[in-house]
Amino acid sequence: MKKIILPGICALLISSSLFSQVGKDSLLKRMARETCDEITKKNLANKTMDEIQMEMGMAMIPIVTKYADELQATFGFSLEDQQGLESVGKEIGMQLARDCPAFLKLIINNPSVLKEMKAGNNEKIVEYRHISGTLIKIVPGDFSYLQVRDASGKVEKLWWMEYFDGSNSLTTDPQKRLNKPVKVSYVEKEIYNAALKDYVKIKVITSIE
Repeated sequence: MKKIILPGICALLISSSLFSQVGKDSLLKRMARETCDEITKKNLANKTMDEIQMEMGMAMIPIVTKYADELQATFGFSLEDQQGLESVGKEIGMQLARDCPAFLKLIINNPSVLKEMKAGNNEKIVEYRHISGTLIKIVPGDFSYLQVRDASGKVEKLWWMEYFDGSNSLTTDPQKRLNKPVKVSYVEKEIYNAALKDYVKIKVITSIE
């Protein structure tokens, strides 16, 4: 009997834990998506860090209020729990950094904000860079990449690993963008190269203009 009961209990505990985590992730993604929609409506260019935090806080208040019951059921705290709300706010911020083009654009277009974030955070901050030049080729594959020739004639390879702001123009009519000036923003990421048996840095596109 123990051989049947104990594995069953273990499986139940594991599945419950996984279900709980999936529920948290789903709720955070929904809240981040709605926050992203609100950020998109705002003009946050040339704002200070304090002004941006205030605007983002104002954008999140109705969303947090809307999901108050789900937050309590999923995370176990109410709207009066300031520490719990700050923790959720940080999680939503990380979701925005991954999935919200408007949030990424906000950081890229406000260098002073990025500088303040670096100064106030001991953790490693992702550095957003850009290259201007001529789009000469879109190379398809499991992971597509763009070839851009800069002013010096150097051809850069920029990887299309995920959705980015401006990618729709490359999918609907890619030929229209070829041999035209572009400005591509990107981040450098380390990936494992099995052939070299080592990690290498690649440029991953975050937006294109």
